[in-house]
Amino acid sequence: MIATPRRTTTLAAAALIALLVQLCACRQSIDVLGAAPPPTPAPARDAGPVGDPDDVTPPPVVDAAAPRIDGAQPTPDAASPTGECDACDVGQLCAIDRCVDAAGVTSLSAVHAHACQVADGQLFCWGSGSDGQLGAGDARDRNAPSRVGSFNDWLQVSTGEMHSCALRSPGLVYCWGGNSSGQLGLGDVDARRQPSALPFATLVREVACGGTSCCAIDADDQLWCWGDNLEGKAAQDDAYGSSDVTAPLRARVAEGSRWRTLAVGQGHACAIQQDGSLWCWGRNTNGQLGIGPEPGQTRVPGRVGSAADWSAIACGQHHACGVRTDGGLWCWGENPFFEIAAPDPAMRHPEPRQLGAAIEWATVSTGWFHSCAIARDARLFCWGRAIEGQLGQEMPIAGQRTDLEGVPLPEPGLIALPASWQRVVNGNFHTCGIDASGVTLCWGDNAAGQLGVGDDMRRALPEAVQ
Repeated sequence: MIATPRRTTTLAAAALIALLVQLCACRQSIDVLGAAPPPTPAPARDAGPVGDPDDVTPPPVVDAAAPRIDGAQPTPDAASPTGECDACDVGQLCAIDRCVDAAGVTSLSAVHAHACQVADGQLFCWGSGSDGQLGAGDARDRNAPSRVGSFNDWLQVSTGEMHSCALRSPGLVYCWGGNSSGQLGLGDVDARRQPSALPFATLVREVACGGTSCCAIDADDQLWCWGDNLEGKAAQDDAYGSSDVTAPLRARVAEGSRWRTLAVGQGHACAIQQDGSLWCWGRNTNGQLGIGPEPGQTRVPGRVGSAADWSAIACGQHHACGVRTDGGLWCWGENPFFEIAAPDPAMRHPEPRQLGAAIEWATVSTGWFHSCAIARDARLFCWGRAIEGQLGQEMPIAGQRTDLEGVPLPEPGLIALPASWQRVVNGNFHTCGIDASGVTLCWGDNAAGQLGVGDDMRRALPEAVQ
């Protein structure tokens, strides 16, 4: 089980957890290179096949002086980027320019039908493996966590529709799985069933994937993207229908732009700059960019309103949500299942609208048609589509886990148990989170074993990952 031993939580501990939730501003993909979250030790048992270090493609060498990578092959005589950390103590990892406790590095990501987690420097994945996205060297599904390789220095992980990417110390990017749009960033469209290092000339602080593309923020706070580019997710300011980007490209943004965090959805992406401003780009046919109903797409980041106090952002299929530093929660885009908690499911909202104003929020996550958020007091709420049990609510037909039925929730609904949460991430039709004691739980659709509970039966209520 990916967990720490359960223990009685004192009032002081609960207050500390709530404070950490607020400060972490956790997202779909946790940025572990910021403030370190509470520890989550690795699973107590061997959850699946463990590969040899040689199974993972070594980092390619690149020209460290090149300002951008335009799909060219790595320069054979240059060195890979290295971190600036001094020698770290035993049990610590180098994260670009500082040492972090491996036991405090926790990253959880769920998109489509698989999920991955970093715990104590080790990486585990479970669910659909049809395109090699579990990194296990094959195309099999797994209904319980399977360890990816044998490295103990993973920092962060993010999952796309049929692929996954992760950071290894001190900030090296690895990707694996499906690659039809170049979403692995390796300069081709060949699938990989084990992690392969990307040709980055710089270390990376955060990587975020969604659909068939990814973006990253490097050590200099610069924005890079690769993969699907039909509607401009690569942020290259090019023409509609331009070729996919098969290797990381620097985004075409204003001179001096510096980025803090990002999220990538099915057809769009959003990122927050260091000054707190929010920018989105890609598909806008459903108002998911938050910049108004027009244009139908934008191929470079466009600013969302004039607010400069955004702290967290999440992108779903046709909607997005964000949290501001005052604890306000805002959503925009399509609403057929009340995923943005607007009263009329037929109405699109192409600009941010506030919801849950009576609650101060810490973070938010979005799936295809549902959303979840953690309040600053560590309570977890979900709303939107409920058919697969992804809202964590008791279903009308008790005990029939293979035939769940549920009507959408039009506003945030409290998940009663567990009472306190550190993290939440949404897959397409399932949800996973980490509770206050460090236990990872999942619920909702489970056709490919994406709940990690040992079978393929849906769950309406949170259940611990094995």
